Amino acid sequence: MEWFPEHVIDREEECNPPGTVVVDVNIHSGEIVSIITVEDTSYTSLMEFQSFEEMVSRIETITYLTYGAHFKLKEEKDQTYRFQAYLDKILSPIGGIEVRLDENGRLLSYLKYGDFPSSSSHSQRSLLTKEECMGIIQQQIRLIHIPSFEEEAHILVYGLEELYIVGEDRFLRPYTIVQHNGTIVDVHQVLTWDTPLQVPFEQGNVFFQDNISLDEVKQRATHPDLLPISDEQKQLCIAAVTDCLRQEFPNDSGKWEFARIERHNGYIHGILHPLASHDPHSVFKTKCTMIVNPETNKVMTYINNEVLMAPFKEFAAAPKAVVTKAEAREKLLSRIELKPCHIFNEEKGQYVLASLLDCDYGVHAVTGELLRLADI
Repeated sequence: MEWFPEHVIDREEECNPPGTVVVDVNIHSGEIVSIITVEDTSYTSLMEFQSFEEMVSRIETITYLTYGAHFKLKEEKDQTYRFQAYLDKILSPIGGIEVRLDENGRLLSYLKYGDFPSSSSHSQRSLLTKEECMGIIQQQIRLIHIPSFEEEAHILVYGLEELYIVGEDRFLRPYTIVQHNGTIVDVHQVLTWDTPLQVPFEQGNVFFQDNISLDEVKQRATHPDLLPISDEQKQLCIAAVTDCLRQEFPNDSGKWEFARIERHNGYIHGILHPLASHDPHSVFKTKCTMIVNPETNKVMTYINNEVLMAPFKEFAAAPKAVVTKAEAREKLLSRIELKPCHIFNEEKGQYVLASLLDCDYGVHAVTGELLRLADI
């Protein structure tokens, strides 16, 4: 929905003048999801707040959440307020609200994202300590190659691979920076063939559209990216990807691992990793993404990130490690954190309390210097 400033009489077609208020609403719940003022200009006093308490009260009204029970302020800077989901008396990044005001307290933008559950499953009576996780910490410290553009060389560093630890039974779950919201199916299969395909590969047109009809909204149709992937569809996808490799990389039998299948924007993505260039110590992984039409089970196109990785190949190789893993652990121990958080448990259908094992530092495997990883 869009509201135009009262003083605007004539406007260019498909062009919103400064001060236009654009509001997105969840059609099922009636909840406001976002409010944006065009060019950060506000003319209405209807969205003006005289105090922090008044602003919070308005958030409670439009979200049906209670401050201090479901969300709390995480950060305030330059008239921008960032709130975070508050669950089991812990700030959790599963949900957030961001509010920006101008110098007069008028709303410039509002955004609500993620989940704000009212309860979770307590999978552990208390948060774990580092002493209780020493075995896991030792296991998660890895040697990694980090490319440095400043030195034009690969730096060998001992770093901690992030990990979620769930429950007193120490259930481990990998940490991912980007959370994928579609269906994912693991494959982990090396693709092989006896003969290449002589038929040339025909590039198809891919249209990433996320538009839905009003009828689909009314029927609450399942988003295509959330549809399950059957065993039959999985096998058809493997066959389609293998045929594309036989056409485009005919001599690469046994050189690619089909890692997983993901649904994105109505298409099926096959994620492949080349075995020959796979460096277990590398921070960046070479991969090829093949986009498959789920209706025809044909590869439409593929994207290879090898071009993006090419500059790193010219960097000087990292020397052998001098520092031992045990020595690196002792230097990292004081910097390692166990952060309380919540992650979604698919089996229970709810969020569970967990500890994120994390560390912003690494140890130079040659000099023994403690480094902030973001600075390399």
